Amino acid sequence: MKLIESDDFYYDFHENGIIPPYISNLFLKHSGVLFYENKKGGKNIGNLPLVYYLGVVPSYIDISLFNKDNYNLKKINERENVGNAISINSYNNINEYLKSHFKAKYRSNINRYVKRLESSFNITHKMYFGEIKKEKFYFLMNTLKSMLEVRFSQLKKTNFTLLTWKDNYESYFQLIKTKKASLSVIYDNEIPIDISFSFHFNNILFSSTSCFDVDYLKFGLGNISIYKELEWCIKNNYDVYDMTFGMLEYKRKWCDLNYVFESHIYAKKGNINSYLISKFLSAIIGFKNLLKLIKAHILLEIFQAIYLKFKYKGELSINNKSIKYKIENIDTTNNIEKLKEINYQKASFKQLKKPLYDFLYTANENISNIKVYKSENSNQTYFFYGNKKIAKLVIDIS
Repeated sequence: MKLIESDDFYYDFHENGIIPPYISNLFLKHSGVLFYENKKGGKNIGNLPLVYYLGVVPSYIDISLFNKDNYNLKKINERENVGNAISINSYNNINEYLKSHFKAKYRSNINRYVKRLESSFNITHKMYFGEIKKEKFYFLMNTLKSMLEVRFSQLKKTNFTLLTWKDNYESYFQLIKTKKASLSVIYDNEIPIDISFSFHFNNILFSSTSCFDVDYLKFGLGNISIYKELEWCIKNNYDVYDMTFGMLEYKRKWCDLNYVFESHIYAKKGNINSYLISKFLSAIIGFKNLLKLIKAHILLEIFQAIYLKFKYKGELSINNKSIKYKIENIDTTNNIEKLKEINYQKASFKQLKKPLYDFLYTANENISNIKVYKSENSNQTYFFYGNKKIAKLVIDIS
């Protein structure tokens, strides 16, 4: 007889779409929706072990075993492991959710982000889910990687997704083709400015890796990315939009379903050995929680980051230099500067993109109406001419 059947539930479930054969049904606890049913009837279970152990189980999921009457269940919260999600199934459109979840002021801010972006650029949104050409997949994933490198270089933080990119990259294409994953992309014309990679299991979307072009930072692309994915989920009758581990404040504000991760221990009834094993497993989980309480896990994460950086040394190509600048609205440039119009889209003027896009946001201008001039008296002075406003840009090279 097998002593323990052990599975990492969350990883197998949301990344690989694998459910252990001894599980009969999965329900959403908050709505009672059945979202998985094992139709094989437990034929592949084999001999029953003394203990089933399921690690990292989201608390919003109810699990039913084929032989649940033979086992006692103990649930233990995993300290520091928290997640947030959006419960979708009661909403008909994105505006219903915004009105229900947010106060008027915050709702107005989100709508302003969306409107400003769409009025300033030629914006489209594309969800790659089931159909994507391999060339497009490679292009988008390489773009996402570059975005992450730039963003985390700015933040001066370690990104574990980047450090393990090579290990997971190739498998994602097939996952998208089989509708087990997706790429949500916001385009400015043909240029991706926000990319989000997610896993799918039936009617649950698990947000995994996302980033945006930092030149568009002013437009709140993080919020707009969630807006677009949530809108897609509602239109496609999804039940949950799960933002998984780790939570930035702006993401947390979107969520109405806060949950913890649990360890589930199923001990066979009337067996002293199963009782002792369950006690031992409980003690291990308790010890891990104690280490997290004294913040020992942070030290472990630091060592892990150092190890991964060494393992993948030379594979990250971060090359981003942010500039300092001052931009101010002016009434006219007459008699102030001798000006020469420039093509700001040239690579040599790449440093102008962020201040220019900041100007578009504050002036509520469209990029097609903008002309950019360079001062002939100063190499670091530029002027943005729109239909509504004029701005002077001075770049600090000190």
